[in-house]
Amino acid sequence: PRVPIAKQHDLGGNVGGPVIIPKLYNGKDKTFFFFNYGGYRFTTAGGNFLATVPSLKFRDGNFTEQVDARGAPIPIYDPATTRRDASGNLTREVFAGSVIPKSRFSKVAQAVQAYFPNPTRDGWFNNFTTFDKSKNRQDNYTGKIDHNVGANHKLTGSIVATIWPQSGTAVLPDPISGKRATFLDSWIWRATHDWVVTPTMVNHLALGFNRYIVQTAGTTNGFDWYSKLGFSGDKTGALWGFPGFSVSGIGAFGGGGGFSTFDNTYNVLDSFSWQKGKHNIKMGFEIRRLQNNSVNPGNGPSSGYTQGPTSFPSAALQGSTGIGWASFLLGEASSTGMFINDITNGPRWGQYMSYIQDNWRVTPRLTLNIGLRWEVPRPFYDVNLAMSTVDMTKPNAAAGNLPGTLVFGPDWYKQTGQKSFMDISWREFGPRLGLAYRLPKDAVLRVAY
Repeated sequence: PRVPIAKQHDLGGNVGGPVIIPKLYNGKDKTFFFFNYGGYRFTTAGGNFLATVPSLKFRDGNFTEQVDARGAPIPIYDPATTRRDASGNLTREVFAGSVIPKSRFSKVAQAVQAYFPNPTRDGWFNNFTTFDKSKNRQDNYTGKIDHNVGANHKLTGSIVATIWPQSGTAVLPDPISGKRATFLDSWIWRATHDWVVTPTMVNHLALGFNRYIVQTAGTTNGFDWYSKLGFSGDKTGALWGFPGFSVSGIGAFGGGGGFSTFDNTYNVLDSFSWQKGKHNIKMGFEIRRLQNNSVNPGNGPSSGYTQGPTSFPSAALQGSTGIGWASFLLGEASSTGMFINDITNGPRWGQYMSYIQDNWRVTPRLTLNIGLRWEVPRPFYDVNLAMSTVDMTKPNAAAGNLPGTLVFGPDWYKQTGQKSFMDISWREFGPRLGLAYRLPKDAVLRVAY
């Protein structure tokens, strides 16, 4: 076994100052920039793994290594010979010597098992040791520009980006590793305008955009493994990568697929402050739109192999005969499946908010807070109308016309012209009334609603 070692590196730097471009622009006392970079590198200590790979004899169809409690090879039965005996019970012929002729091997199984590494230990179980480590990398970037337009206006723009690719550990090598790579990106964009209208009036306008990306992908994606391995029937191309398998006694291996999620947030907000005598008045609004776009094409074909197809077809002997890898070599799957998602989800929602508040210093001891907030939530909907709900106002023909039937997004849109199942609420008011009273001995009483 190897000794795991963790390595971490942190690096970074920044620079800032006035924007000066010789012979073109002199931004001294007017335009300033700032840039920062932070890097992070971490290689995990990793670890030693103990796993089971098909032994060289198993790959040749020789299963004499796997024995029962008496030390005798476990019988392997031929599923192609399944029939009923004179008593009407199912029976099968046994493979002589627990050896399957290579002429019976599935061409897919032969192609797949060629990717397995050779055992590093004797025996058919826990016969492979390996070492692997994961890598974690993160790059953070910040850029900012400030520009003064005269004495009363200031413009600011900034970008904050984080790039964060990750890779995990795997026991087996590609293409049967089943390993996925993950990519995390975040982007934050801001633009602001500060305006000193008068010495007692200040306005702040801000525009914002956030984007958060999560993507995972099998390390074998991008190649048509299904044709290469000899699969027949429908072709899936390079979409999902290597197919997934699960074989009793060996374990799971292969698999690709992945998904992508893109979250976007748009913001527009404005706030205005006015100091008028004993009144400090603040008012403003915010418009917030949120989007989520997710693509999950599925995980591709997968199949499971148990000892069942190569065991004797009776309840008494099914648990003590047959071997999973023998079933795999014959191409006798106990289960197969494919998860296909042809829907791209695109939820949308948002919120409109406004407020006004007056902090009124009535006396040196008493201050009143009087305000009102109004919010209009934008109803949730899917941009592709991939939604459904239960409409309790319509009869359900399948339930004796009792109220309550399933309604899908496209049908609802045709009937009502609305993408959302919810109505807009215009009555989300939040009044505020509070006071602060300074008591003797520096104590303060605060009450608010």
